[in-house]
Amino acid sequence: MFSFDAQKDRVNRQKHGVSLSRASEIDLLAIVPDDRLDYGEARFRGFGLLDEEPHCLVFTLRDGQVRAISLRRARMKGFDVMSQKPTDEEIIIDDENPEWTESDFARAKPPHEVLPPEVLALFKNTKRRGPQKAPTKAAVSLRLSPDVLEHFKASGPGWQTRIDETLKKAIARKIA
Repeated sequence: MFSFDAQKDRVNRQKHGVSLSRASEIDLLAIVPDDRLDYGEARFRGFGLLDEEPHCLVFTLRDGQVRAISLRRARMKGFDVMSQKPTDEEIIIDDENPEWTESDFARAKPPHEVLPPEVLALFKNTKRRGPQKAPTKAAVSLRLSPDVLEHFKASGPGWQTRIDETLKKAIARKIA
């Protein structure tokens, strides 16, 4: 469960244009401990994607809950992720949720190495697929007639799987 202070949320929305209620939606990619000050509790700075945009989240853990402190879009100064650089008036300095530095990224860890599984499960977008146990298919380059390709692609996503299934059926008919 996620929680946040209502007044802090109002300030966050005014300052950064995003509600703290969206903290659970961030796809956390990296976490560093927020050890800049002694807060009297362990704080974390998370970096991840929200609406496919880089965001920074500051949070703590209280009574089994994730307590969101600050959430904002990352400015990513020096990184090539943004389509355009913000103008000076768009940059809002936030001492509570500073920009990630190269040093932060260097010491960051994946969320599953920092947070207990029950806390990680609270974040909606961190349920990543585990490593494939054994390859089930071989990657190949295959030349197909344009009409065959068009036929399968027209049926939408999963067209490669449908080609594979069609070929398996053809093999089964030939064997039988």
